[in-house]
Amino acid sequence: MATLTGTTVTPLDPPKEGRVQYGATTVTAQGPSLEGRVYNSGYLVGPFPSVVPRPTRSSRVIQAVQSIALNIRVYMQLRSTGGGATGLAASLTVELSKAGAVSFSTITPVTTELGNGWYDLALTTTHLNTLGVAAVRVTGTTVFPNNEISVNITTASVSSVDLTAVNTNLSAVSTKIGTPAGASVSADLITAATALSAVSTKIGTPAGASVVADIAAVPAAAATTLVNTVLEAGYTVGDILKLLAAIGLGNATVPESDGSYTFTGLDGTTVRVQGSKSGDIRTITTLNAD
Repeated sequence: MATLTGTTVTPLDPPKEGRVQYGATTVTAQGPSLEGRVYNSGYLVGPFPSVVPRPTRSSRVIQAVQSIALNIRVYMQLRSTGGGATGLAASLTVELSKAGAVSFSTITPVTTELGNGWYDLALTTTHLNTLGVAAVRVTGTTVFPNNEISVNITTASVSSVDLTAVNTNLSAVSTKIGTPAGASVSADLITAATALSAVSTKIGTPAGASVVADIAAVPAAAATTLVNTVLEAGYTVGDILKLLAAIGLGNATVPESDGSYTFTGLDGTTVRVQGSKSGDIRTITTLNAD
């Protein structure tokens, strides 16, 4: 094998057409030189081992909604041949750095191989729960790292699906309301309010808490008024009912012929009616309605 002596030199260009250019410095070859021969012109003749250039990718920013799951796709390139890497769905390492974080953390999204070096990563709601730009890094032992993906996480906005749901609900409400009698539902409500105001004026201000309360109080008030109405000789309807109840239903002491008699009220103790009988004449001496 030929060896080189002389000043150390630095390549100016990457390998090109099997030759490496070493600038103006002259180097010499010692020993056999078939391939790999060095010339004073500064070119070393190959062949040389093939080198796969590192892939050049443009940064990608993917839009996402906070806490809404999202699938992203990445291309992984083999270091050995530069072709698409296959069969790595279970071995790829996925890392995520959320907005505000100072480092990457390993995550385990469901990874599905699509073919030809492409993979689908299913980011979960937890992966996307922080507002701001998150960085995604995908690596593997036999592939070039994919460092060019960022996810811009924003708050939810109104989608067409949301608007469709709103329109459906509004249509249902409209159906239940029906066709307005006037120019619009608002006009109908104004008409109804005017009519209700007229009714309220005619009803007047309730004596109690409400008109309903006044109506409920009518039977009780009427009964009270009736019972307290004086029917005769200063005795009210209520008084007379007490006396009649004593005579008809209460306990009594009545002689077989002439003599005094007593009628007790329904409470069994209050003497309501007292009097005497002599022949065909009955004399009432006591009427107690208290």
